Amino acid sequence: MNQAEQAKIFIERALTIFRKVDDRRGEAWELFRLGETCLHLDQLEQALRYDEQALSIFREVGECIGEGVTINHLELIRKPEEEGSSMDFSL
Repeated sequence: MNQAEQAKIFIERALTIFRKVDDRRGEAWELFRLGETCLHLDQLEQALRYDEQALSIFREVGECIGEGVTINHLELIRKPEEEGSSMDFSL
């Protein structure tokens, strides 16, 4: 198991905790981190889903910085799909 796969496990655990305590801002950041990790693992569809969920929550709670970095991240994910190429995000 590589570092990104290990990170994904820990981030998923953190996400579960944030959801249990109903911390929407923390939940959004962990969803963003999962999107980032999935991007490193070349799991673009999963990265897109996590980032879209994060963006929705960031907007809901008024987290402008999170919204901005997530929009940027979504562009990184969508751009290679539009150009028909892949990006190398190996750690």
